[in-house]
This record gives sequence, C-alpha cells and structure tokens, in this order.
Amino acid sequence: MTGSIILSTSVVGAVGLLFGIVLSIAAKKFKVEIDPKIEKILDILPNVNCGACGAPGCEGFAKGVVDGKYPPNGCIPGGQNVTDGVCKILGVQAETGLKQIVFLLCGGTRQLSPDISKYNGVLTCMSSHLILGGTKSCVYGCIGFGDCVEACPFDAIKMGSGGLPVIDRDKCTGCGKCVEACPKNILKLMPITTPLIIACSNPEKLKNVKDVCKVGCIGCSLCTRKAPEGALVMKGSLPILTEKAPGDPKLYEEAIQACPTKCLISGG
Repeated sequence: MTGSIILSTSVVGAVGLLFGIVLSIAAKKFKVEIDPKIEKILDILPNVNCGACGAPGCEGFAKGVVDGKYPPNGCIPGGQNVTDGVCKILGVQAETGLKQIVFLLCGGTRQLSPDISKYNGVLTCMSSHLILGGTKSCVYGCIGFGDCVEACPFDAIKMGSGGLPVIDRDKCTGCGKCVEACPKNILKLMPITTPLIIACSNPEKLKNVKDVCKVGCIGCSLCTRKAPEGALVMKGSLPILTEKAPGDPKLYEEAIQACPTKCLISGG
C-alpha cells in the first residue's frame, strides 16, 4: 500500500515536472518581444485612457504610434510636451501645433432663456433631447444637465449657477469628449487663441430668436461692420470668423460693444 502511494506520488511529480519543462520551453520559444519604445512612450503618456487619440487607451496608442498607426502628436491631452517626448523616442522631428480647447456657443442661462416645460425623466441632456428636444425655450441652446461635465476626464468643466457649463481653460486639453457628449452640438473645439466667440447657435431670424432668448443673435450684421475688415461674415443669420480674421482680441472691442444682444464674447 505504501509502495503504491509512493509510486503514484512519483508519477504525479514526474508528470508535473515534465509539464513545467514543456511550458518553460514554450514560453521562451513563443515569447513576444515588446519593443522598448512602447514602454518608454507609455511612461510619458498621461495614462488617463481618454481615447481622444482614437486608440483603445494609452497602451493602444503607444503600440500604434510605434507601428505608425497613429501620429506622434496624437495624444491631445499630453500636448506639446508629450509630442516632443514621443518624437524623441521615435527619432523623428516634432511638429508644433496650436493648442485647442472647447468653447461654449451659447449664452442662454435659465434666466435669459427660461424653461417652457417640466422634465421628469432621466436627468441627462441626451435623454431630455431625445424626448422633448430639451426643456428650454430655445431649442438650440444648452439643456444644462451636465453630460459634458460627466464626459470630461480632466475635471475641466463645471456647471455654473445659470445652468451653463463653465470651462476651465487651464485644465481643458481639447480631448473632445464633451463635444461628443453634447446633443446640441454647441461645444466646439477651437484654437485657444480664437479672438472672438459668437455665443449663440440659433440660426433663426429676429423675432423667433428674441422670443426665446434675451442674448440670442438677431442677425443684424452690425458686428461685421464694426469688426476688422473681412474678419466677420454672415452665414445665414449668424456671424462667423473668417480665415483671415486677425488674432488680437482688442480689435473686436468695437464689435462687441455694438452687439445689441451682447452675444459676442472676447476670446484669446
């Protein structure tokens, strides 16, 4: 009996040892060598896995950028410092890009563009938008339930007392997550040096705008005549900055003062 136990134990031990040797050999034979550049790049990334680069997380970006799938400047939250570091690791020349941040194209607080109905559903902008188009009198304005706040991985957006998101320019990385989350498409990525913001997205005309918001653009085009020549043009009922618009915010002070509804905001 004792001999049988010893024999069984020996067989199990021998089999275990054999499997261990086989697994060890297989591990060495089929080992996937990780490019050290990937680990170096991963070390300098923010590692917030925001997905703004288009990759499934920072590790996916690190692998992809080494393989040439993503550009060296693809890490938007990392900014120029990360771009420079990635380029140094890859041995390529760094490109300098202008930082972009998010701007809100709406000035209609709940006091200036009040609610016209009560919403008792799930308190998200998307839910309200799908059911009622939002509760505010201006159907183009910010709903104000804070989907953008929840979407921001960098704590760069807070809801203000008037029911509009307030963006921290220093914290905003331009990742675009809030832009994707906004059902009204009133959050826009623009260069941080943008000199003038048109804080209205209502494309309708005079009376239809005035009836729903006290600070909505009425399409008077007065700002286009007071701004630097060729800087502002009307697109439908809304003014837009042209490509040749000068970048000094001070040049738009007269246009801002002339706006009868005060929907123009100095940028820069």
